Amino acid sequence: MKVLQVIISDAFFGAERVVCNLAKGLDSNGVSCVILTTWSLAEKYLSKLKNRKNIKVYAVAFNPKKNNIVSIFLFRIKQAILFRKIVKIEKPDVIHLHLPNPSFILLLLLCRVPSVMTEHGDVRYVHLNLSGGSVVKRFVNFLTIHILQFLVDEIVAYQYSLLEKCKLLRRRCHKVIYNCIDQEWLTWLNSVNEFKLNNMAPRTLVFPGRLVREKGQWLLLKVADRLREAYPLRIVFVGDGPDRLNLEALAKNLNIQNAEFVGYVDDEEKFEVFKSSDVIIANLNHPELSQVLLEAAAIGKPTITFYDREVYQIFGESLWYIRQASVDEVYRKIKEIFSDYDYALKRASTAKKIALHRFNPSRFIFEYLKVYRCMLNDKS
Repeated sequence: MKVLQVIISDAFFGAERVVCNLAKGLDSNGVSCVILTTWSLAEKYLSKLKNRKNIKVYAVAFNPKKNNIVSIFLFRIKQAILFRKIVKIEKPDVIHLHLPNPSFILLLLLCRVPSVMTEHGDVRYVHLNLSGGSVVKRFVNFLTIHILQFLVDEIVAYQYSLLEKCKLLRRRCHKVIYNCIDQEWLTWLNSVNEFKLNNMAPRTLVFPGRLVREKGQWLLLKVADRLREAYPLRIVFVGDGPDRLNLEALAKNLNIQNAEFVGYVDDEEKFEVFKSSDVIIANLNHPELSQVLLEAAAIGKPTITFYDREVYQIFGESLWYIRQASVDEVYRKIKEIFSDYDYALKRASTAKKIALHRFNPSRFIFEYLKVYRCMLNDKS
């Protein structure tokens, strides 16, 4: 298997380290790597990777000398020919494009090679298919090829190898894969399973609310310790409170490195955290229909909360209920969600519909007016 890395700029911090560490990681897994980069960066990569036999470095020019339309157009044509020539010679199985510009994204589409793209600014991966997506949306509808770009939530390239991402994404993008790529690509994707992969991207659990003993945040840390092997968890505590020091000490004692305490955040930031999560924990220790529970349900992510009869009457089986504040109970619910995450998302979508229908502003105004009308009509 061979991976072609294309790095045309060192504009983002740590680009050199990302490319080198990813190349070393692939080489350690028996995957050869080809790096296509600028003249200035090529020397750095050659010096750092000189003892690696399965790594090649190509140095090419990426920027036109003259800044006029004709010269840029001619330069892009030469660039496309060179890029296609290298791809034809090396025959990579995957292309990894760092900090892409639109012209290179279009070249990726024309190469008919499965590819991974690193966005500007932060290291995320974008999923593209024929129905649209990202900066190449206007091009995709005119092309007769299929391309699968991988979607991973905030996984930095030098922490997890490309092959580990593929194993994770084969599960997450199962339906997308069968809808948008042909049998040849499926055969390649299945072959990823032949590699022994030790690491898996952790699932993100978000627990918003005040950090107090009564909320039961400590239970989640205990569960993360128990699920360490089966489902590596990244736990994000949104909020602050008197129990924060105790929770940080417990996370340190249990050696849970993926526990994050972000403190108080505004509503916009909170919803961004919610959207990036896999599971939201609304409450683990006492029954209540809280604002956090409504917000979590409205996001459409699987939500765990303490059992309350009124909450159950509203949401039914679309939420996951804890009837006893214990590590075993929370452990069973989280394991149940991750054992069939596609089904969990379907249940969560039902909770979203209920929350948006029953707790929208017009409904609230109507209920308030009804109460006031009854009060005014009361003669006693």
